[in-house]
Amino acid sequence: MQKPVCLIKCNHCKKQFRSPIQFDTPGPFFTSTIANNNARCRECGRMTRCNKENMYFNDRDGTIHHGDETIPEASPWDEEWIKDQRVAATPGWQRTKQPGLMEIRFTLDDPKPSKSHQELNQAAQKSEIRTFGWPIGVYLNNDESRPKHRADGIVAEIAEYKSRYDYWALRSNGDYYLLKTIFEDLSATNKLFVDTRIVRVTETLLYCAHLYTTLGVDPSTTVNIAIRHAGLVGRTLVMSSAAAHFPEPNTSIEDVSQVDIPSPLSELETNLVQLVKQVTAPLFVLFNCAEVPDSTYEKIVNDFVKGRTA
Repeated sequence: MQKPVCLIKCNHCKKQFRSPIQFDTPGPFFTSTIANNNARCRECGRMTRCNKENMYFNDRDGTIHHGDETIPEASPWDEEWIKDQRVAATPGWQRTKQPGLMEIRFTLDDPKPSKSHQELNQAAQKSEIRTFGWPIGVYLNNDESRPKHRADGIVAEIAEYKSRYDYWALRSNGDYYLLKTIFEDLSATNKLFVDTRIVRVTETLLYCAHLYTTLGVDPSTTVNIAIRHAGLVGRTLVMSSAAAHFPEPNTSIEDVSQVDIPSPLSELETNLVQLVKQVTAPLFVLFNCAEVPDSTYEKIVNDFVKGRTA
């Protein structure tokens, strides 16, 4: 790995040479104010500007940054770990032959915790909410489906042949991943239920709150949540009950909806209705700009909190 170096591009001969102003890392290079400086070009011998617009930072890994760049925001996600979970979960979901899936991810802002396998097991078991069907993060105690220990946490895989599938993983640092089939595919063809999606997202956010609270995470900690629905193309958006009114059936030509939201842990329950809307409104809009009234969100979310579903 090379030593980082800051270079100047001469305004006259256009050759690059080592700057008299050096930085060890890209951070100070991006944030420092550098203006009204001059340096003598080592190639043509003429004086040239030594400012951000003609400076370059060659990083240790060979990445070259220009002085006019802005600092990219660091992602809170461990993309390599997420990729590994998808690779592990996808074959099980594919075996069900079900077209739809819901993928859920949580990660905490730094500083991240370090929890034992026992703490992870207890938190996962206590956090599931048995209000609607097969719960998010379902925890079973039979030999086949009981969570298994990995070096960095626990993982569970629950499969029913050609029916439903759940895969979830919880790391010692609090990272969480879940991939599951969707309820609609058990009872309908090419449908997405407005009320069921609101219920499932409500449950997801409450599960997240319960999980991290049980793990002893500080309530002020920011939780990053990503919820992805896939297998949407060709589906019609309706209510699950024929008696419930939804303006008109709308069909999606998009296949995927993903929404990422950060929230302080303490606000997941106090701001629940608004957060559920933040996740589901971009999903529903894919169905010919469908909109759900605030009163519908409030009723479904609040009923679920009270342990009731339609």
